[in-house]
Amino acid sequence: MRDIDLVNALRCISSEDGPTGDCKKCQFYKTVTLPEDLAAKVGAWEWSACDVDAVGFAAADRIANQNTNILALQLEIEKLRGQVPRRMPLPIVPEEGM
Repeated sequence: MRDIDLVNALRCISSEDGPTGDCKKCQFYKTVTLPEDLAAKVGAWEWSACDVDAVGFAAADRIANQNTNILALQLEIEKLRGQVPRRMPLPIVPEEGM
């Protein structure tokens, strides 16, 4: 799943006005078969919904993974910086006529 898809799912489940996109295209869209007694009450055998728990877990996993990657990259940057020789700054030479 791309980051933007996860961001859109987070925004969608957080929206006060309900879904913000085509739910059937979302990875977190699910259809559940209702028990007979509940199906009789609501007049349907299936119920469509967003698996908001899965959205939260996917977001938490993505953040944790990205933090791990960021830390590894920061360590690599520091390692590479240590390999670059430090140079003495060039002396400032005044211009003629000053």
